[in-house]
Amino acid sequence: MTAAATSMGLTSEGPSPAKQRLTGLIAVAGFLFLIFVVFLMKKAWCEEPITKKSAVESVRQDDVDGNVYETSLDMVRSKDDENVYENLPMDGPEDKVTSMLKMLWSLFVFIVMGQCSSIGGQLYDYHFIGENMTWKAAQKYCRKYHTDLATVSNQTDMKRLLNSTTEQYPDGAWIGLQDNTPNIVWHWSLPGVKFNETESKWSQGEPNNLGKQENCVMKMKNDKWNDISCSNSYNFICYDEDKKSDKTFYISHKKMNWTDAQRFCRENYTDLISGVKQLGDFKTQHQNDAETFWIGLFRDCWCWSDGSNFSFRSWDKDPKKSCAMTTLNGKWSSDDCDETKPFFCYNDSVILINQSMIWEDALYYCRDRYGDLVSITNLDDQRWVQERAKMASTPHVWLGLRYTCTLDFWFWVSDETVHYKNWALPQSGNNCNMSGAMDRNGTWVKKIDDNHKLNFICSKN
Repeated sequence: MTAAATSMGLTSEGPSPAKQRLTGLIAVAGFLFLIFVVFLMKKAWCEEPITKKSAVESVRQDDVDGNVYETSLDMVRSKDDENVYENLPMDGPEDKVTSMLKMLWSLFVFIVMGQCSSIGGQLYDYHFIGENMTWKAAQKYCRKYHTDLATVSNQTDMKRLLNSTTEQYPDGAWIGLQDNTPNIVWHWSLPGVKFNETESKWSQGEPNNLGKQENCVMKMKNDKWNDISCSNSYNFICYDEDKKSDKTFYISHKKMNWTDAQRFCRENYTDLISGVKQLGDFKTQHQNDAETFWIGLFRDCWCWSDGSNFSFRSWDKDPKKSCAMTTLNGKWSSDDCDETKPFFCYNDSVILINQSMIWEDALYYCRDRYGDLVSITNLDDQRWVQERAKMASTPHVWLGLRYTCTLDFWFWVSDETVHYKNWALPQSGNNCNMSGAMDRNGTWVKKIDDNHKLNFICSKN
C-alpha cells in the first residue's frame, strides 16, 4: 500500500474518516455539478441574452449557494479600473454554458484535489547579485530591478537565501539591515513574538543601559528582568516548539554569552525563550528553578531597508560597523557601508492595495492586475503578510479566504485548503456571505462581504 493511498484512507482495514469525508464531498460536488449542467443549459437556451453583470448575478441569486461559485477561478470579471461591470451582451448560449461549466468544473476539481494536498508557493524569493557595490548603491539597484535589499525574517529564510546561489562571496554579501541609531528598539529573539512594554517585568531601576552597552536581558531569581552586556556568560533557557524531548523548555547549565546561547537554541531547539507567555509557562512547569538565566530579549538600533519590523538576527558577534552582511556560513557580520561587496535582493510576491473595496471587487482587482487575493498556508506566510497589513489604512485587510455554505468549510480562492489557521477568539458563526480578513496584529476575522470596504493584499503571479 502506498503512502498516498494510506493518507487517503485506502487501506484494507475499511474506510477511514478521511476517505469517508472525501467520498462524501465528491458525491455532493458531482451531484451539484450535474444539476447545474441541466439548469444552465435550460437557462441559456430558453431565456433572453444576458449581460456580464447579470450573468454573475444570476448565479448568485439562482444557485443553491452562490458564494461558492462566485469565487471560482474563472468568473466573468470587470476590465476597467473601478471594477464596474461592462453592460455588454454575452456572445450567445454556447459562451454562457462554457463559462458556467468551466466555473463549476473549477470548483469540482478544487473539492477533489484540495482535500488531498495543499501546495503553497513562496511569497518572496532571493536573488544574488555578483557585482560589487556600496550598501547604498546595492539598495538603489535592488529597489530598481527587484523589490529591495534582502529582508530575512527567520532561519528558514536564511537557508533559502544561502541556497539561492552557488556563487562564492568570501568577503561577505550585503543584506538589507542597517544601523539606525538612535532608534533603539526591544525585540524578542523568536520571530513573530512582539515586545509589549506594558507586559515587561523590569527590576527596579532597570533597564539602565550601564555603560551604554547593556543590550541583552537576563531573568533574575525573583523572575524580574535586568539588562546586561551580551558578552557576559550565564545559563539559559531554550524554547522547543516541537517538544523533541517531550518538554517545551530546555535548561542549559553550560554558561554562554547571549549570542552563543541564541545560536545553541536555534540549532538544537527553536530559539531562546521569548515572550511573557512562554516565561509564564516556564514558571508554572519549573517552580523550583529559581536561577538567573538568559532570556530571548534584546535591543538594537538595526532596521530593515524595506521598513519591516522583523526581529530575526543571526550575528556571529556583536556588530561594530553600520551595515550588515551575511557570510557563506549564514552568520552575519558588519562593515563600513562604503565598502563594496556583492549583495542579495528579494522579490516580493505580495502587495498591499490601499484602496477600500468589498471582498468581491477586491478579488476581481487582484485577478485583473496581479494574480489573486493572497493565501496563507503556513506560519512563515502569516508573518510575512501581517507585516504588510500593518501599513493598511483600514483596521482590517481582505485575504483570499472564503466560506462555502453548501460544503461547510473555509477555503483559499487559490484552490488551497485551510490547514494553517490564525482566527481571533472568540469568533462568530459562519455565514454564506462571509470572507476572511486580517487585522493589523495578524489575527483573522470573519466579515460579511457587502457590509465592509477594506484594503486588501494581492499575490503576484
